[in-house]
Amino acid sequence: MILVGLLIGEALLRCYFEPASRRRLVLILLGLGALMVAGFYGLAFASGDVHAAMLAVAKNVGKHPPGLAFMLFSLGGALVLLALALAGGAKAAKALCR
Repeated sequence: MILVGLLIGEALLRCYFEPASRRRLVLILLGLGALMVAGFYGLAFASGDVHAAMLAVAKNVGKHPPGLAFMLFSLGGALVLLALALAGGAKAAKALCR
């Protein structure tokens, strides 16, 4: 997990000031995050009880040791939020601070 975070940070450092590269990084992060969240819901539907799977994530079931469903949901959600924050950039930050 830490290595993945370092790699994302390095990619962001290299791509941030080039709009085309940053847009590509945002799309990659958004796509990976969406796939991971979709994988979580696929597991939840396969188990037959989506509500129970969501409740388990809310109660941190599978956090220690890391479980597949918890990691898919939390890491996928974090990647989607990071992509949205990068896509908004300074303009979105200024709009939120008003």
